[in-house]
Amino acid sequence: MKVLLINPYIQNCGGYYGGTVYPPLGLLYIAASLKKGGHSAKVLDAVILRLADDGLIELIREQTPDMIGLTVNIMTVKGCKLLAVKLRATFPGIKIVCGGPMPTLEPEDWLDYGDVVVRGEGELAATAVCDCYEDNRMEELRDIPGISYWQDGRKEHNPRQELILDLDALPFPDYKDLYPALDYYNKVRVGSRKVPVLPVYTSRGCPFGCIFCDKTVHGSKFRMRSPGNVMEEIRQLYRVHGAKQVDVLDDNFSSDVPRAEAILDLVIAERMPLLFTIRSGIRVDKVTPGLVAKMKQAKFFKVAVGVETGDEAMMKRMKKGLALDKVKPVIRMFRDAGINVHAFFMVGLPGDTPETMEKTIAFAKEANPHIANFSIALPLPGTELYAYVRKEGKFLVDINTKDGISVGISSGCGFFEDPVTRAEDVVRYYKKAYRSFYLRPGKIADILLHMDSFGEILWIMRGVKDLFRSVFSK
Repeated sequence: MKVLLINPYIQNCGGYYGGTVYPPLGLLYIAASLKKGGHSAKVLDAVILRLADDGLIELIREQTPDMIGLTVNIMTVKGCKLLAVKLRATFPGIKIVCGGPMPTLEPEDWLDYGDVVVRGEGELAATAVCDCYEDNRMEELRDIPGISYWQDGRKEHNPRQELILDLDALPFPDYKDLYPALDYYNKVRVGSRKVPVLPVYTSRGCPFGCIFCDKTVHGSKFRMRSPGNVMEEIRQLYRVHGAKQVDVLDDNFSSDVPRAEAILDLVIAERMPLLFTIRSGIRVDKVTPGLVAKMKQAKFFKVAVGVETGDEAMMKRMKKGLALDKVKPVIRMFRDAGINVHAFFMVGLPGDTPETMEKTIAFAKEANPHIANFSIALPLPGTELYAYVRKEGKFLVDINTKDGISVGISSGCGFFEDPVTRAEDVVRYYKKAYRSFYLRPGKIADILLHMDSFGEILWIMRGVKDLFRSVFSK
């Protein structure tokens, strides 16, 4: 089968953060698995190209695929449905497969737009689906776990597939399968010290219980790649694809400290001229002085930590299971090691009041990461937060699996209210958080002193512009 996997452009949703755009790693993993299974696969990233439907259709016409795969998240629901309808009308002979969080949650709905829905992790199921179509063995679709499909005019839903336990068995993403080529990403890259910069996942799944976290695709079971397997991919990123910086996108890189240290030991021993960052918010209660020292030696120059709130009662309510007294020493540890620290905070969680949000702001200032990112809690379908709002509160923005969402987390609006949390307060404290954290004597100097490239400075300048536009607006 000749397969074209599409990362759709977010054209029906505003207020999303577009500062860091990576190649679509999930689709590249699926493409690599399809090729391993004997199929032809390419990945088309319409996001980086800002490519709307008409241009996308022209590229599809040039590629002449047998099958198109669409990945769909909460922000692309409306756009992907419109695109699927156009694809059906323009290319009636091409099979359409839908996957990602939204089709996983609503396979019945998405079968109205595609021939097959792949629910959950897509590598094995997508390959098995292509095998059936290639040999016209359609009756064997019933044997593939985790898919929904049409059979004799009926919608069929197979039992869910198990999570992929042996991540080492998956082939590495091959960036030669990507359109546009990697050079294009370097042209729009900001916030990096070196280019090319490429991403890597060393694990999947999250065992922690945060009520706002979406685990629709990768689940709650924490699964790790072996240190040797991770190191082999890093070598490939450097030797084959020319990477000069590698960004680790794991949610839980430090959850198993001995494994994380083993990866760092291999990186140190290899002595490649690479820089590293950890982009997602690792847990501070899984950070040790030895881990920080090895990260510094392995040339990690930036790390992000997830804090969310500065109020102990709110921390328990969100089920993060993090003791706040662990946060400040870890941030200081990273600072002392010369590693930039970005910290994530959130306002507008259930039960957030002016008092608790004031505590979050004060805590962020006292902890003093180099960069603090404040966001407004967004109830994503499939999360405990979403179920809570449906039962105990009210949505102020229409968020549903049928139509997706029209505004993203950078819109500066309140998404819901409950008996305690008021949207007016949430928006006010969201803006106050940015003003209070950044408009302090010495803070801008603190940030600039730790920037070491033009790309980072450009990123800061864009951030300042966005800050003034969002937090000083009425």
